[in-house]
Amino acid sequence: MYYLKPEGKPTAAPRNLGELIMAVSDNTKDPGEAVAAMMHLLHSGQVQVKRNGRKTRARIVR
Repeated sequence: MYYLKPEGKPTAAPRNLGELIMAVSDNTKDPGEAVAAMMHLLHSGQVQVKRNGRKTRARIVR
């Protein structure tokens, strides 16, 4: 999977949650939009979270 940097150049997919958060926040207008996008990615299953090599469900706490 690849995503686009703000300059439009493709780059490798994020490998950890921190990289994903940075990629999303770099491509949103404000922090609220970034939070909403992250919630959608996690809730929809488009992003899978692993813990100790095993897939786990991300819990979204409001």
